[in-house]
Amino acid sequence: MRILYPEHPLEKSQADEPYQEEYLAVKAAGYPCSLFDFDALTFDEFKPHPKIEAGEPVLYRGWMLNSKAYKQFTRQIESKGGQPITSYDEYLHCHHLPGWYEQCSHWTAETHFFEPETNFEEALKSIDWGRYFVKDFVKSNTADKGSIANSPSEVACILNQISTYRGEIEGGVAIRQVEH
Repeated sequence: MRILYPEHPLEKSQADEPYQEEYLAVKAAGYPCSLFDFDALTFDEFKPHPKIEAGEPVLYRGWMLNSKAYKQFTRQIESKGGQPITSYDEYLHCHHLPGWYEQCSHWTAETHFFEPETNFEEALKSIDWGRYFVKDFVKSNTADKGSIANSPSEVACILNQISTYRGEIEGGVAIRQVEH
């Protein structure tokens, strides 16, 4: 099994700073590791070093990727002869909240899932929580207003900020009960 890390942007022989300590420990434990230019993935220029061996299972340890980017990433690993340990479907199951929610629902806030185009004023009439934690299937809003809507009418504003600052609503919308 080969473990794949994003390289440091200025030091191509090191893992990106948050992963460097783990990278060194994994290498010291005898596991084959490769580095790659994370930013080059956008341009379809995946060049891991050392190279991935034909048929080698590959475990990715690095920055979160949206679903489209992860699908492309697994194709790039396969084009180099590797076999991603985490398939695209497995990644989505763990990456998108609806994939894991049922297994963890008794430990986490009550959550309802919606399409981004939903009329939230209408949809949330039957869910009268007073306050709503708004996020897409992956992340919450860290800009201006944050993620707490004090009424159904504020949900669209928060979703607009997520879309503006992150470039997309990934997967769909999750409305979670605000817990104290």
